[in-house]
Amino acid sequence: WSIDRNISLTAFKELLNILREEPSLTNILPADPRSILKTPRKSNFLNNSFHYFGIRNSLNSSTLKHNIIVDENTEFCLAINIDGLPLTKSTSSSFWPIL
Repeated sequence: WSIDRNISLTAFKELLNILREEPSLTNILPADPRSILKTPRKSNFLNNSFHYFGIRNSLNSSTLKHNIIVDENTEFCLAINIDGLPLTKSTSSSFWPIL
């Protein structure tokens, strides 16, 4: 239903939350739509391209810009987010930036 009707995961999750307010459905329905959709946790990508522009240049320019002194003992803690963005509605092409 959600795939045929192009229902977003957010909307599907909101629907599940509303339905789970009914006590008789709380233990029956999952809280996350990916459980119902059986979304795979890993995927193999064939015939796709990957571009790596390097993190070193970005870190170097950021540290210089903010006058941060870096030596060989400096540690960085990075928060990384990866999220898909469809390029068009008519194809399955997507763009997955690493932020």
